[in-house]
Amino acid sequence: MIVEHLNHLDRTLRAHAEEVSEVLDKQSESSKALERLVEEARRQTDLLVQEQSAQLAAIAKDIEVRSEELRVQLAARLDDENAQRARDVETLGDQMREATTRWQENLAGFETRLRQWELALRLKEAQLNQADSSQREQLELTSKNLKREVERVFEKQQQVSTELVLQGERLATLLAEARKRLPAPFDEAQLRAIAKEEDHKLDAFYASFDEQFRGSREEIKHRLKTYLPIIVQQGIGTELMPLLDVGCGRGEWLELLGEEHLQASGVDSNRILVEWCRDRGLEVKEAELINYLHQIPDASLGAVTGFHIIEHLAIETLVEFLNQCVRVVKPGGVVIFETPNPQNVLVGSCNFYFDPTHRNPLPSQVTKFLLESRGFVRVEVLNLNPSDDTPVDENSELARRFNKYFYGPMDYAVVGYRP
Repeated sequence: MIVEHLNHLDRTLRAHAEEVSEVLDKQSESSKALERLVEEARRQTDLLVQEQSAQLAAIAKDIEVRSEELRVQLAARLDDENAQRARDVETLGDQMREATTRWQENLAGFETRLRQWELALRLKEAQLNQADSSQREQLELTSKNLKREVERVFEKQQQVSTELVLQGERLATLLAEARKRLPAPFDEAQLRAIAKEEDHKLDAFYASFDEQFRGSREEIKHRLKTYLPIIVQQGIGTELMPLLDVGCGRGEWLELLGEEHLQASGVDSNRILVEWCRDRGLEVKEAELINYLHQIPDASLGAVTGFHIIEHLAIETLVEFLNQCVRVVKPGGVVIFETPNPQNVLVGSCNFYFDPTHRNPLPSQVTKFLLESRGFVRVEVLNLNPSDDTPVDENSELARRFNKYFYGPMDYAVVGYRP
């Protein structure tokens, strides 16, 4: 029994030994195959390294060649630029030398002319010093003659003004005497003609007054430029929105509008001022204000303006005037009226009465109320033309109030819009 068991164990061990031997043989073959793979991998790696090394060597060689070429090009360019700079410096040096030479020549010429001028000046001074007394007397006589001529022209102008006044008085006396001497009473047409002529007997006086106190045309036009933005903003001055300036006087406002290519016309009752305007090519009618407005169709004007006109009107006439303005101005149109500012004490107490045809000063609050009461909206007051005199230079409440009332705006304007 034991022997069989030992034999079985022996066979088993031999079988296991054969299996182990086979495994060892297979492992040996695997090791040899692995060695062959490692050797092949090493060989491939060596080949790849050789190829990469060759490529890197070629790239390095190419970089070296290109670097050398670039260095040569840069060196050549630098040489060219340095050569050009050298030529430019040389040219600039030549130009500076030429300019210096010209400047020196000009300076020498100037010094020569200066010496000549000095000699001529000394000669002229010597000649003037040698002028005899008769020449001085002649100069003084000429100056006296010119002064007398200026005085004569001034006296002549005063005589003409006086003569215009006297002619107006003579015409009034003649008309009064004619009424007494004519055998039959005047008919209605004659009465209207006489009345019309009587309305013009102060035209010459007022035209002369306007020239004396109104200021130059350029001064007035410069002041009136204040109103141009309002006119332009409202689209006034086109064929559909024409402007009428009442009491246009010498026509400065109409002339300014014409220069801006805006359509405008004027009306004035002073025959002489109307002729002056027409001589300047302005469209102006001679007519009494209210009668003229009554002839204008409803809503036919873009604007009505009047500068230093409303203070000439009685309150009844002023209200009727504003009523007519509301009627003739189109919706979206505007009215602008400028007048002396009585809040300035000097204006309200003195300057306002320079014009004897003025009636009463109009405070801005009253004028604003009048426009609003007649139907104008968005009425605003523009304070204008501060005094040219120097105000009190003192920082105190009393000084500020004093300057406000004595040196504040001498005029104001009311601007109203037609709803």
